[in-house]
Amino acid sequence: MPMLDLREETTLPADGYAGALAARVWSAETNGPSVVAIREKGVFDVSAAFPTMRDLCETPSPAQALRAAEGPRLGALSDILAHTPRDSGGSNTTRFLAPIDLQAIKAAGVTFAVKVQPRAKRNAITGAVGNALKLALTAPPIEGRANQACIEFFANLLDVSRSSVTIASGETSRHKIIRVAGLSANEVRMRIEM
Repeated sequence: MPMLDLREETTLPADGYAGALAARVWSAETNGPSVVAIREKGVFDVSAAFPTMRDLCETPSPAQALRAAEGPRLGALSDILAHTPRDSGGSNTTRFLAPIDLQAIKAAGVTFAVKVQPRAKRNAITGAVGNALKLALTAPPIEGRANQACIEFFANLLDVSRSSVTIASGETSRHKIIRVAGLSANEVRMRIEM
């Protein structure tokens, strides 16, 4: 297989950074996939606003929404491009992924964002913050207890096995991407809204 020539000059469109440029990366920081905005000042994680590429594409004005989205800078475009070919870096480097996430396919599962509030009085979904569900958990964020409580909460709420619920990214953050295998997006929405 020929080696890809991944440099800014060969990757960006002719007008450079003039457009609204979205992509997906494997983030070394969260150890999971993230939707990013590619800008002149670097690559920015916007997955708190858009957990999946589908979420971005379904907004009324995706380009405007992407330009307005804020998030942490993951690095320079050139650095992330340099780590993108699988054999050029380890799994602990941020690298680009295919631009489409397949969460709509039932077998692959459904992904959604949550913002966890640990040490709450009860376990419950208490609202929404942007595109993320706000989840109160009684467990403290110590030794993975809040993560386990999060998995158990969604397994019980969605009536699936614990092994069907995973934290796709954000294990060490309050902002998490939850993946549920074996359910469609509509099934998850209906069970959460019960």
